[in-house]
Amino acid sequence: MSDNEALMKKFLETAQSLDRLILALIFASYAYSGLNLSVRTASASDLAMLSPDHSIATIALRALLATVTIWLFFGVRTRVMALIGLVLYVTSVALQHTASNGQMELNLWLLTVPLLSLPLILFGGGRFSLYRAGWKGIF
Repeated sequence: MSDNEALMKKFLETAQSLDRLILALIFASYAYSGLNLSVRTASASDLAMLSPDHSIATIALRALLATVTIWLFFGVRTRVMALIGLVLYVTSVALQHTASNGQMELNLWLLTVPLLSLPLILFGGGRFSLYRAGWKGIF
């Protein structure tokens, strides 16, 4: 392996790690943005209130996406988590927009998330991953 090939391999692995972190930040911002937490000083029992328009399914979906975010951030089963996160994110955004106005709007993030997820699904999360097993043991 020549010096150029080794340098290119290190660059691609670093780019994969950066891709993984950017995708984790996008998932985190979406998962936590819907939880409108407000602090009230009136009563100690109502310190954190969820906005009333959230259903149990929405909260569960965002909790799953938050879990995927943590696993992606640390690089645990990156390929599997990128695929699960992609499905959860696209489904959640599609259902949310369809329910709110009856038709699907084209969202910039609906284009960005699959483009960021695809390299992770195909090639993994880079050299800075904690657990690099790929698809072994999944099927």
